[in-house]
Amino acid sequence: MVYKVANHSSLKQKIMRYLLFFILIVILSCNSKSKELEKYFKIVDSTDEIKYYSLSKSGFQLTKDIQSSGWLNSQKDILKRNIKQEYEHEFIPRNKIEIYNHKALIGTLLISNEGFITFKTADFSFCFHETYGIGMSL
Repeated sequence: MVYKVANHSSLKQKIMRYLLFFILIVILSCNSKSKELEKYFKIVDSTDEIKYYSLSKSGFQLTKDIQSSGWLNSQKDILKRNIKQEYEHEFIPRNKIEIYNHKALIGTLLISNEGFITFKTADFSFCFHETYGIGMSL
């Protein structure tokens, strides 16, 4: 009677394939996150007007409309500072910031009570923690 011995090299090859597949998925997901962040920075850099809104009983009320270059550049810097992507969270926003370019809305930041911000455009969205600068600018 002949017994077949398991081939350890084929088992090692399967494990290596799964490991390489997992690493590839991680690299690709990190790459897409960094592309979203790059797009966000480009959108913020291209803005010529930023509007701040606060939620009230009757809906969102405009609290600030920034168009002058001095304030605008400062706000652009604040919107880009210390941004680290997170998994998206669902929430009801308490504030929102709208970003415009030539009077056209190009992006919206929705801000929660729990300290999360979701940035949305027509093409993509991502979430990050509320930064000190954004919280103070509200």
